[in-house]
Amino acid sequence: MTPIILKYRRFFIPFTLNAEIPVCWNDVSAKQLIAISRLYNDEITDNELISIMCDIPLRIVNKLTTYERYRLANVFSFVTDFKPFHSFIIKDIYGYFPPRPKLEGMIWEQFMFTDTYYNNWAENGLQTDLDKFFACLYQKKGEAFDSSKIELYLSENFYTDNELKIAVSINYRLVKEWLTDAYPMVFQRPGEAQESKGKNKGWLPVFESIVGDDIINQDKYAKLTVHTVLKYLTKKIKENARG
Repeated sequence: MTPIILKYRRFFIPFTLNAEIPVCWNDVSAKQLIAISRLYNDEITDNELISIMCDIPLRIVNKLTTYERYRLANVFSFVTDFKPFHSFIIKDIYGYFPPRPKLEGMIWEQFMFTDTYYNNWAENGLQTDLDKFFACLYQKKGEAFDSSKIELYLSENFYTDNELKIAVSINYRLVKEWLTDAYPMVFQRPGEAQESKGKNKGWLPVFESIVGDDIINQDKYAKLTVHTVLKYLTKKIKENARG
């Protein structure tokens, strides 16, 4: 966070206001993330965004000069870039929780379904895919993910606030950027050369190749952690490249 001091007048009386501005994704609060999602959807004015990001009353922001607003907005310009970030900002949604930082402990089955619905939604924009992505990502504390219960998760989760889901999708994109840095041989960013990496063809063929003929134990493979599988895939890609 970066501290700022604003001086203004109200009824000709001078006032000083101390505030802080987020300078990276780690500084962003849940309320601010939702405001950013509204910015992406053109549902918020620049002054409203500055007010929320700086925690300054809107009436004061409206009194600032164009240059002053520009200087403030420039500090949190990082919101327009998808820089790698490994944690979920919104920690608790009515008793539902996201994976831990760096997806620690997240099982491969949950990641496959979460990422598939996210990629589908990013491509087709269908509300059902966004809902399923959200339902797969946020789980009740202590509850193990089960793909056969996705429809049940849909009925239990809270879907009246679409801004919340869009905010979570932005956060997930940042986590995907972090995964791409951590496992560059498995993931690729938009615009990179199309290679035979997992997400281009979906994760099911990748899972089937891992299981192979050991069908009887496929549930055990599904319960492996994300990082166990991604390290294995990286190893196999390197072996095939040498091959």
